[in-house]
Amino acid sequence: YAHLIIRKNNPQSEIFGIDVDKDKMSKLALKNLICANAYNMPFKDNSFDTIVLAEVLEHLWEPLGVIKEISRVLCKDGKLFLITPNPYSYYRLIRFYLFKKNPTKYYKKFLDNPDHKQFYDLFSLTSILNKYSLEPIEITTTDFIVPKIIKGKLSLRPIGVRLYPF
Repeated sequence: YAHLIIRKNNPQSEIFGIDVDKDKMSKLALKNLICANAYNMPFKDNSFDTIVLAEVLEHLWEPLGVIKEISRVLCKDGKLFLITPNPYSYYRLIRFYLFKKNPTKYYKKFLDNPDHKQFYDLFSLTSILNKYSLEPIEITTTDFIVPKIIKGKLSLRPIGVRLYPF
């Protein structure tokens, strides 16, 4: 729910939500919801100073089209916050190989969602962004999970680790 963080830190900002799934959109507490395709957004060039693309890229067969469209609607000095799972996190690898009886049989569930089409690492993500002149400022991962007990229950908290710049 990145829009809630943006709203809290920038209460004057105008926030738009875009999705192809009307059911998912109805769960968002936004007044500017648009049912549209991210490959062809209904906005003028240079419309946004900030774009959040959260947990979307891994669901697409053709991510370059979406990144190209984002570069069109993003202002020249705008910022893109891109969130996508790290397929190579230690936590994910350990959990997958320890708790799956036959890891090769369940590879589609590797990222906890069989709808994930592609995996991205530091270099593939940077390459996609650079193709449309989007320069990464920082790339972090939540590779490290710290166990914490809250009210008598075990909870796992991710810790972000900066990967880029080196």
